[in-house]
Parts: sequence; C-alpha cells; structure tokens
Amino acid sequence: MDHESGTDHRPQALLTSICEPILAANGFELVEAIWQMNRRQPSVRLLVHRPGGITIGECQRVLRMLEPTLRVEGILDDRTEFEVASPGLDRPLHTASDFRRAEGYWVAIRRRGSTDPAREERLVGRLMSVNGDDIHLALDSGEDVTVAIAEVIEGKFDIRF
Repeated sequence: MDHESGTDHRPQALLTSICEPILAANGFELVEAIWQMNRRQPSVRLLVHRPGGITIGECQRVLRMLEPTLRVEGILDDRTEFEVASPGLDRPLHTASDFRRAEGYWVAIRRRGSTDPAREERLVGRLMSVNGDDIHLALDSGEDVTVAIAEVIEGKFDIRF
C-alpha cells in the first residue's frame, strides 16, 4: 500500500482489468480507476470517457452496469463508496490515448529537456496529431515540434476563452 495516498495498487489493477473490457464493449473508455481508503472506508472512483463527452445519466448507467460484477469480485461491499464521473477538461494527459482525445485542442506540456534531461521545458500549442509514441504540436511561435510521450512529465489541456 502507498501509505501517503492510502492507495493499494492490487485492487486498483483488478478494478482496471474487470472494468476496461465491459466499458469498451459498451462504447466507453476507462480513463482512470482509483481504489483507496478514505477515513477507513474503501472508495472506488472511475473516470470514464466517451467520444463527444459523457452525461450524468451515462455515469449512472455505467455505475449500475458495473456494480454487480464488482460486488461478485469482492471489490465493492456495503461500506464502499462507488462513483463514476467524467474526467473533465482539467484531466491530466499521460498516455497515447489521452493525447489522441486531445487532438485539435490546445495543450500545455512539461517535458524533460531535449539536451539536458535534468532541465524541464514548457511547451504550449495545438496538438496536431499522435503517431505511435510521439505527439506533434504547432506552437504559438509557429514552430512545429515532435515530442516523445515518454519525455512528457505533465500534460494538460490549455483552456482558452
């Protein structure tokens, strides 16, 4: 168990392996599965995405769809808080699928310096494409940059109004 966060990664891995195929078969993508202890009470939180966004009604439907299986598998019981939510626009971008969902949008990333890995670099631009393990950005300066996803320390949407 990670004592700082209260997270035990074994149930989290099981939670992910159970939920991903069920969600995929129903047109949803599991963005993140979180299992943790809150005030000595277990808590399960699923962040779910669907192209075009996800409604509150769809979150409730996903909860009802997964609850029986998670009870049978011993992940949920009467004490466990269970929540299904949208990851929202402020969600972090970590994986290739996270970045694919952000194609066409403005993003801000922090990455390890290309010449000095101890140095960090901040880039802001429109995410043009994701090819394999690389993302392609059109920066505010007009420059096009290719960044390896493995170099990204932090990625997020750059919300503009």
